[in-house]
Amino acid sequence: MGSISVSADNHQPKLGADLRQLSPVFAVNKYRMSITFSNLSAVRDGMASLLDAFAQQVTRPRFLNLSLFAQDTWKASSRLTLTYGLRWELNPPPHERDGNEALTLTGLDNPAAFAAAPRGTPLYRTSYTSFAPRFGVAYQVTRGQGRELVLRGGVGKFYALGSEAISRAYIGYPFTVTKSTSNASLPFTATQLEPPPFPTTFAPPFPGFLYVYEPDIKLPETWQWNVALE
Repeated sequence: MGSISVSADNHQPKLGADLRQLSPVFAVNKYRMSITFSNLSAVRDGMASLLDAFAQQVTRPRFLNLSLFAQDTWKASSRLTLTYGLRWELNPPPHERDGNEALTLTGLDNPAAFAAAPRGTPLYRTSYTSFAPRFGVAYQVTRGQGRELVLRGGVGKFYALGSEAISRAYIGYPFTVTKSTSNASLPFTATQLEPPPFPTTFAPPFPGFLYVYEPDIKLPETWQWNVALE
């Protein structure tokens, strides 16, 4: 992050940029299994009603975020100070470091027409209109010694990165595969414990959770405001 500020008469303009990269590694469970017994007797008999074997690929998505901002602090009078500015956020879709890209779909507006998009298709389209205005004011109501009173207030728009929700695309299908076996008795066989291979072709129906996103998804946004009398 970097910024430049100057002082000119009653103004203090400031320009800045903030570039961030998040590089999580998803490999919580390269292999795990889940055993379900229907009742206590099934536990004593060693008969599982359901045996699930899971495998997960290691993925290393990269999330980039660029913010540019400009603001000015203007001392309009001996009592009044105004601060105003504008911030611009750029949050393009993530990409996997090793080219193992997440899967998305076409035909999201018509479930009957769902189809796997070509591998490498961005999870969503980059938005270039994420502008966040900010405005603040400070006014000295009274100046009496020991009775100084200042009124402050501000309002602004703020964007979140949304990377937590988007990152789910790298832990669902096709990066996690599951094989389920009903009525499996102990001891389990190697075949029962072995998860299925990771897919190399993609077409619905998908055997697992597939996380996809609206192509025109926007950054999460909030408006914040405050008023204080000091």
